[in-house]
Amino acid sequence: MPPAMHRIDGSATGSLASTSLTGGIAGRSVDVTMGTSAEPAPGTGADSYSAIAEDYARFSEPAYFAVPARELLALLAVTSSTRLLDVGCGTGALTERAAQVIGDSGLLVAGDRSPGMLAVCRRKARSASLLACALPRLPHPDGTFDAVTASFVLSHLAEPMSALVEMARVLRPGGVLGVSSWVDTAVTTAPGRLWQEQLERHVRPGDLEAISARHVPAEAALADPRALSGVLERAGLAIREVVVREFQVHIATEAFIASRSVSAAAQHVRAHLSPADWQRCLAVAAADLVASFGHQLSFGLRACLACARNVP
Repeated sequence: MPPAMHRIDGSATGSLASTSLTGGIAGRSVDVTMGTSAEPAPGTGADSYSAIAEDYARFSEPAYFAVPARELLALLAVTSSTRLLDVGCGTGALTERAAQVIGDSGLLVAGDRSPGMLAVCRRKARSASLLACALPRLPHPDGTFDAVTASFVLSHLAEPMSALVEMARVLRPGGVLGVSSWVDTAVTTAPGRLWQEQLERHVRPGDLEAISARHVPAEAALADPRALSGVLERAGLAIREVVVREFQVHIATEAFIASRSVSAAAQHVRAHLSPADWQRCLAVAAADLVASFGHQLSFGLRACLACARNVP
């Protein structure tokens, strides 16, 4: 059964539908070129994420990330006694929910390389231990955790293989790793395409594609659930379950623009415009969106959620 209606934010609900790929993917290895470095892509430093942390938490997280994070946590069957590490926790979409489940009985550690993101996460998950860290090196002994999560993290890594190996290292034998990746993104929706067209008016052809390739270099490769399954298996993990879940986003047009304004593409355009020109860009985008779709936007997004076991 698909999960029931989920509240996304004060003005939106999302309904999810699931397609299980367990068994159909396990044992299959899809050829995806993945190397051994998990260094983040160039030009995507911690400071750039700190600068947008507050707006990201207010607009992007509730619109796109909160529901998939809760579903990923549920897939891992986390309980109050679980020792969990949330890698790349961002502003705490998954950490906040994990804190509610684990409480003071287990262990919850959340790590991110952005001080601004960690500061927001701290406000929402005070029982969690937070630390500044970045893949491919985690500051924990082997076998520390029962579960490790990386919610929409792998897409940001130029070559995620060593990140998966490192996350498996800090898992106990038999422990579980949960990762997620986008099958669709907001840019591929009808409102997203219109927004992207507005941004493209202010840059050279191909600029925004290049920005996306730098910030989420593995996003396209990992959009295929078979590819995500394959890279997990090549990292030595045993697939337990892979699902594709679709949820509906219902969001006010103004909130949609705010959520997209923190993207790397939008920040690139903003950096090349005067404040007045940026405000005009936003005004034109808002007018176009309202004319095409009205003041409330609705669209579906699919995410791939995977749970894999650390083989003893």
